[in-house]
Amino acid sequence: MAGVWLAAQFSASALAQEGSPSPDQKWSAYLEAGPTVLLTELEGEIDDLLVEDNTSLHALSVRGGVDVSQYLSIEADLALGTSGENLNESASINGIGGSFAGEVELKYLTGLYLKGHVPLTKSERVEAFARVGYVVSEIQANGTVTAVLDEPPTITIFDVPFTIPGSYTKTGTYSAERSGPVVGGGVELDFSDKFYLRGEATYYGLENAPTVGLTATVGYRF
Repeated sequence: MAGVWLAAQFSASALAQEGSPSPDQKWSAYLEAGPTVLLTELEGEIDDLLVEDNTSLHALSVRGGVDVSQYLSIEADLALGTSGENLNESASINGIGGSFAGEVELKYLTGLYLKGHVPLTKSERVEAFARVGYVVSEIQANGTVTAVLDEPPTITIFDVPFTIPGSYTKTGTYSAERSGPVVGGGVELDFSDKFYLRGEATYYGLENAPTVGLTATVGYRF
């Protein structure tokens, strides 16, 4: 957040010195793609399934943006899950304790950001940046839940008691949509005037699932 504020001050100063942009001056655009690893702490329900565990999720991120000044950009990205993590953990469903065996994965995560960036070298080939934004996401769990009742019910038929089985198994897909604010930062390294490499770390304040993301992308400037 401090980096975005600092970049905005640089941007305002630069614009004040340069004056108003000419009518034919256009914003420059860029496009990026690369892998993302999300380390999420599941603390809440996925539908009626409650799993509490630290989970590693893998995704492919695609990002696009525009540089509105030398120091400020607006960008949006979309991450689609490629693989998740197999879990065999204690869980509960509808308040009944048991276990879950299956895979937890990211279905999608998308957001909109304000990004501030400043050069670290005289050649401006290396830049540091910070960004803030807001994201929405969906996490899925696919697997089998085995639940066990602490006190299985008993019924009596013709004076004969019968105890109903106190466990059941259910296989299905459980999902949860989560959203929240985002803050992060990283470094960009230019290979040429068009191509560059970007690495960053991001914190996602998702409800009941605080998440840290690590992303590396290759970008192209138009």
